Amino acid sequence: MKIGLFTATYLDLQIEEVFKLASGLGYQAVEVPAFIGNPHLDIEDVVTGNKAADFKKLASTYGLTISALANHPEGQIVLGPYGKDTDAICTGTKEEKIKFGTERMIKTAQAANALEVPVVTGFIGCENFGRFFPWPYSKGWSDMEVEFVERWGKILDKF
Repeated sequence: MKIGLFTATYLDLQIEEVFKLASGLGYQAVEVPAFIGNPHLDIEDVVTGNKAADFKKLASTYGLTISALANHPEGQIVLGPYGKDTDAICTGTKEEKIKFGTERMIKTAQAANALEVPVVTGFIGCENFGRFFPWPYSKGWSDMEVEFVERWGKILDKF
């Protein structure tokens, strides 16, 4: 096991500065955000621009392993919610948000593969945040199982 740092803590710094900081503090691994617009990693560049080797080399220059890619916001909208709460992630209809989240999570899987990163972290979403607890509707999670399999199945197949 390696002790790591989530680079999103330092989104105000360039990734090389974060790698240098992490290495200097004794960390051995980093988890890197993959959501659109973050300054540390553009997964489009990794997948279509062949930047994976450069990124891995930069991490290894500082003695770091990339332990995971993180894409919590875009994974969240695969199952919701779909109202104004998630407009900062993607504006549009429910269907547009589902499509965007699905495409971005597949792209995250492709980037992880290109970087030889074994783990992707994130949220799966839930159309109603009130379902974190089984009250007032105790079957909220089980009712979403079919949608989970339908939407996340095609994403997880890409891993």
